[in-house]
Amino acid sequence: MVATTKAHYKLTNDMRVENFEQIKTENEKFVWTDKPNFLPFMASLIPVFIFAIIWGSFDFFFFIKPMLLGKEHSSSVDTFAIAFFGFHLIPVWIALISLFYQPLNHKKTFYALTDQRILIRSGVIGTDYKSYSLKSISDLNVNVGILDNANNTGTISFCTGHFDSNGKAEKGKLIGIQKPYEIFKLIQQTIN
Repeated sequence: MVATTKAHYKLTNDMRVENFEQIKTENEKFVWTDKPNFLPFMASLIPVFIFAIIWGSFDFFFFIKPMLLGKEHSSSVDTFAIAFFGFHLIPVWIALISLFYQPLNHKKTFYALTDQRILIRSGVIGTDYKSYSLKSISDLNVNVGILDNANNTGTISFCTGHFDSNGKAEKGKLIGIQKPYEIFKLIQQTIN
């Protein structure tokens, strides 16, 4: 077990460290590890659902409902309309699939801070790892929303030091972590 900093964080669960054994380097030491809180982790889908509700409502009230209430039309028009709206409602389908995907992903999601990097483990079918070197991390931020405040959780975001094909800086996020301000300070101390 490793104890660190003034916050006295301990790796209280060896299973959490074992989640990262496959990618741990030889001399790497774990400083902190945790699992995201379920409610804030699920709440990260709220913007997706708001967009899907607006999109689906628009389709329903301006296209589907008038079409259903309108005069009879040929089966070729019905077939085209079903195919069109099947594709056009993709944002709604994505939101519905996320309802099942996100809880499954939560079960396999763990975060870790080592003396060298921040690690994120996730996945539904397989196991995925993201690794961010502490040397390349910048613009560390902590955000505590209303739901987070009620659960003593928050989200820490940071620039990873990588850029997408458009030159935009990639962001990493630790969503729904307990005691976010203390972990924020712990990450800053570990970076320095």
